[in-house]
Amino acid sequence: MSESVLTSVWASVMVFSDMDGTLLDHHSYDYSAAQAALDRLAALNIPLILNTSKTRPEVLAWQKRLGLHTAFIVENGAAAYLPKTLISADELAEYSAANKGIAIADAEDFWQVAMSAPRAQIIDACHALRERGNYQFEGFSDFSVAQLCDITGLAPIDAEQAMAREFSEPICWQDTDARWQEFETEIAKRGLHALKGGRFTHIMGATDKGVAMLKLAALLCPEQSTITIALGDSHNDVAMLKAASYAVVIRSPSHPPPAVSDPQGEVMLSEEFGPAGWSSCMQYLLDKLESDSNIQN
Repeated sequence: MSESVLTSVWASVMVFSDMDGTLLDHHSYDYSAAQAALDRLAALNIPLILNTSKTRPEVLAWQKRLGLHTAFIVENGAAAYLPKTLISADELAEYSAANKGIAIADAEDFWQVAMSAPRAQIIDACHALRERGNYQFEGFSDFSVAQLCDITGLAPIDAEQAMAREFSEPICWQDTDARWQEFETEIAKRGLHALKGGRFTHIMGATDKGVAMLKLAALLCPEQSTITIALGDSHNDVAMLKAASYAVVIRSPSHPPPAVSDPQGEVMLSEEFGPAGWSSCMQYLLDKLESDSNIQN
C-alpha cells in the first residue's frame, strides 16, 4: 500500500477512551502496559481523546502525564475541551449556530464546548427536590475535601480536583429503590438525567459519553467519514461503545463486562484487564485497519 493511501486511512481514525479501569489500572492507575500502543498512536498521529467522568483539572494533569495535546471530554460527556490550535473561533461559532444545546466559552488554552447545564443549576434542582420530597442523599456539594478523601481514599489534592466539577453533581443515594424511581422521574422533568457509576450516581444534563463523542468527531472532521474506536469497561461507557465504529469492552477485575446492545459497529472483548487489554486490542485494531485498507486498495 502506498504511504499516501495509508496516511489517509489514519487521518480518518479517532480513538476515544475511558480512563479508570480501561487505560489506567483499576487499582494502581498505572498505564505502562499500554505504552506500546500509546506510542504507536502517537507515531501515526491518531488522536487519543480521553472520554471520562473526571473533571477538567483531573484530565489536564493526566494529559500532561500521558504527553497528550488533544481534545478531551469530561464529566461523562458534559463538556469537551479543544486546544485553540486545533480549531478557530469562527469554525466553532459556525458549529454552535448549527447545533442547539451547546455553549462555547473561552477556557485559557482551550475552547470549552458545554453540552450540559451548569453545575449550579443542577445543584439547585437537586437540593430543591431533596427539601421538598425529603429524599435521602448527599452530593459532592455537601462534602468537604476531608470528607471526600474519607469516602474515596483520594489524596487531598486529587479530591480537590474531583470536586472541581462544572457540569454535573455526583451523589450518594441513601434512600429506597422506590424513592429513587420517584427522584429520577422528577429530575427528568427538569431536563436532567442520572448516570450510575461505580461509587456515585452522576446527575447531569441530557448528554452522555456517546453523544459527546459523536459531536466532537463531527466538529473535528466535518468533511470526511470518521472511524471511531471507543474503549471502556463499565456501564457509563456503554453509550460511547454503542456509537463507535469499533467498540472495545475492557475486562475488569472488579465487575462483569457491560452489555453493549444494538451497537453501530463491531464489538470486541479484551482477554486481559485494564491497560494490558487496552494495548492488545488497540494493536489488533490498528493492524486490522491497515490490512483492510491494503485489501481495498
